[in-house]
Amino acid sequence: MGKRLLRAWMLRPSVDASEIQARLDAVEAQVRQTIAREELRRALEGVLDLERLLSRVTLETATLAIWWR
Repeated sequence: MGKRLLRAWMLRPSVDASEIQARLDAVEAQVRQTIAREELRRALEGVLDLERLLSRVTLETATLAIWWR
């Protein structure tokens, strides 16, 4: 789900120092909290790509199969 966001950040890096620091702090927190990181990974495992799903709904190309993965 976050792959596109991460890619966008890599292609267009921020120049805002506070935003950069916030991202670094978030990464540091995840690196330090191994158990919490693994729990988060398991919790997000079944989450669909909401951005993609919403675009399909908007374009009226979503099928029922998409909703029941």
